[in-house]
Amino acid sequence: MPLLLIFLLTTSFLSAVDSFRFEVKTIAEDFSRPMGMDLGPDGSIYLIELQGKVSRIHPTTGERITLAEIKVFGEQENGLLGIALDPNFKENNHLFLLYSPADFIGQRISRFTIKKETLINEKKVIEWKTQRRECCHHGGMLKFGPNGLLFASAGDNTHPFGDSASYAPIDRRPNREPWNAEKSSANPNDLRGGLIRIKVHPDASYTIPEGNLFPPGTKGTRPEIYVMGCRNPWKFSIDPKSGHLYWGEVGPDAGKDGPRGPRGHDEINQARKAGFFGWPYFIADNKPYSRVDFTNGKVGQKFNVQKPINDSPLNTGRKDLPPPQPALIFYPYADSKEFPELKKGGRTACAGPVFHYNPKFEKTGGFPKEFDHCLLFWDWHRPFIKWGRLDENEDLIGIENFSIPAKIKRPSDALFTPDGTLWFIDYGATWGNNKDAKLLHISYRHGNLDPVAKFTINKKSGPLPLKIKVDGSVSNDPEGTSLKFAWLKNGKPISTDPIATLIFTEPGDHPITLKVTDAQGASNEFTQYVSAGNSPPKLTFESPLDGSFFTPGKPLKYRLAVQDNEEGNSMLKPNSFASTVVTLAPLAKVSPGLSAIRASDCFNCHHATQKLIGPSFNDIAKRYKGDPAAFDLSVERVIKGSSKAWGEIPMLPHPNLQRNQVASMVRWIYSLSEKNTPQVSRGVEGKIKPSSTNQSLELSANFTDFGAYEGKATPLSGSTSIRLHPHTIEAETFSSHKGPQILDGEGVKFVGAINHSHWIEYPGFRIKDCKNLTVRYASGGAGAEILITANGNKVASAEIKPTGDWNKWEELTIPLINLPEGLVDLRLTFTNPGKQHLLNLDWFHFE
Repeated sequence: MPLLLIFLLTTSFLSAVDSFRFEVKTIAEDFSRPMGMDLGPDGSIYLIELQGKVSRIHPTTGERITLAEIKVFGEQENGLLGIALDPNFKENNHLFLLYSPADFIGQRISRFTIKKETLINEKKVIEWKTQRRECCHHGGMLKFGPNGLLFASAGDNTHPFGDSASYAPIDRRPNREPWNAEKSSANPNDLRGGLIRIKVHPDASYTIPEGNLFPPGTKGTRPEIYVMGCRNPWKFSIDPKSGHLYWGEVGPDAGKDGPRGPRGHDEINQARKAGFFGWPYFIADNKPYSRVDFTNGKVGQKFNVQKPINDSPLNTGRKDLPPPQPALIFYPYADSKEFPELKKGGRTACAGPVFHYNPKFEKTGGFPKEFDHCLLFWDWHRPFIKWGRLDENEDLIGIENFSIPAKIKRPSDALFTPDGTLWFIDYGATWGNNKDAKLLHISYRHGNLDPVAKFTINKKSGPLPLKIKVDGSVSNDPEGTSLKFAWLKNGKPISTDPIATLIFTEPGDHPITLKVTDAQGASNEFTQYVSAGNSPPKLTFESPLDGSFFTPGKPLKYRLAVQDNEEGNSMLKPNSFASTVVTLAPLAKVSPGLSAIRASDCFNCHHATQKLIGPSFNDIAKRYKGDPAAFDLSVERVIKGSSKAWGEIPMLPHPNLQRNQVASMVRWIYSLSEKNTPQVSRGVEGKIKPSSTNQSLELSANFTDFGAYEGKATPLSGSTSIRLHPHTIEAETFSSHKGPQILDGEGVKFVGAINHSHWIEYPGFRIKDCKNLTVRYASGGAGAEILITANGNKVASAEIKPTGDWNKWEELTIPLINLPEGLVDLRLTFTNPGKQHLLNLDWFHFE
């Protein structure tokens, strides 16, 4: 069959898979640079973070246990890089880590043993030296392949810029080793710039398996090498059936072809056997670079694809190299002529696992047969997630999108489980630490899916008589068939139309149920309650005002006004509103579970640290810590209600809450400890003490009235919240931006990569009484003009002069002018026409 026809058929085949059938669950979140993971025999996920943390995560509850904090050298892209469980982990509890030791200038693979939820008994397997004079490129990843062989990747340990101009880094001048990849990737006697393959024995020693690139004893070579000639092979996988190795190659940055050679490309590579893959002499489909004399910039002949030679003085091994192998997939920053599906944008290529279908996946939620024998690959930076279909000869015959009903901001690692479902790490929005970093579980729903029943209500409460309108047209059938509607009011049928009008003349909580049925007879129901005869209270903060400043660690006074149709006014009857709950916590956008709790009635019966009607959230977290069955049970109890779980007083059901919403609430409660509970107070006036942490906070209040008509009309809750800011605002907390990135230097975050016309924005400030703004910045570049606007109006500007070094921080105080009343959104804009890398910004401070 012609290749084009095969490709068209494949594309049609994959496109037939409906994205709505994928179910994406967030199992855990808030990681600090999650780098990789492996799957335990019980389904647990073992996950590593760059700065040294090793965690075990429960696959359902997301409960995490820290097994170790490995001491690492954490600069220049070093750190804790790779993790792999021993193939006999169930029997020996052995776990392997690839990391950058603080006590050795290089990389190390060690085997540890897990005992009592702790990593013990480190045994070094192998290590190799690196240079730490300059950044970067270390890979790295660990994975066991067929026959229990351990693979590890390592980058070329070479600075990507400087005089190489983002082409081949082959600077042979004295003392320029960090700028020359001939010392590593093209050196047969060096483990950097490739992937090694070894057989590890029970005593942590290793031997060389057959089939590596150089047989043991070959002069001028390292027998551990399986693949050489790589720049930065970060993510790789081994096909369990074919044994073929796949990896993503992060390529150089040159934007155009030039005399020195081709523009930069990222690659997805396939190694059917050991080989040399070209770097730093060849790239993509073996496009050659040119020799360059870095003493004068003179460009010489192109490197010989037929007979590559490494005659660099930095090469400690044999000079003649194996013939280079072309990439399976390759693409530049611009549109790719060979692979147009990949479009254009940033580049950080990663190779994931090859999926193999099993009919049992129909019952386990595993992926469908349409993806059989497809390679999952992605780009961390662009980003995209794609499938590459392989034929019976393991050749690529098509590329297709992987469409799921969720956005993965920066895909980092992925693995398929024996049941055919997929685990994915989302690194989060930026290169630094991200609150939005997530561990995701993706399954597939086979067969006819139940329709989704839901409806809106224009009013959920109010005085008698209460007239409402319910609209079920928002219900849907995933397969797109027409639906039949059936409305029930207090359990009695009332209408079969999508939209209905109801009138309530009796006080009380009235259930309204919508049942929808699809063309195949599958049905689903959704129930909401209407409270007739009562109205929710209204709350307003009189002090402080939304957007005000506070001092971390200093008690904060607050005063509320509460108005309720039945209870009256808090100014006239403050004691009637003494049960008002006030909480102070980091802005809810970083804690969706807490946000959901505040929006519900949880704080009416629960306190963060004290027992009220129900147990404290801290007590709940302590009781269920380490109990894998407790999570689902707690979710069910919140939705359906429970009795005698914590005493004689029952917990009321919450049928209006969606399961995912309740799961986030329970996950937040389970994550609590005495150190991270929100501050809580009661009453319409009082004090509440914020932590000493310098961060914006959300002050919220909730009051539940006492119902009406002698208890027939249920109590209702009202709430309000405001934002409060410290005087010093960390620059990386911006809400929106154009251009800059959040960077991390020695554990301190700041905003960098600032070019001409870039801006950052911060919402919701009240700055009328401020006099000056002080910024802390460093600039080893050109500096910039900074313009500060409030709701688009200029309030300050200044020249930020270079400090002479990116590590030299200075402060500049700028007078504020023409400050407006009320809430404003602040924008900081940086200008220096034609210039890039203007400055780094640490914080700004209002006086």
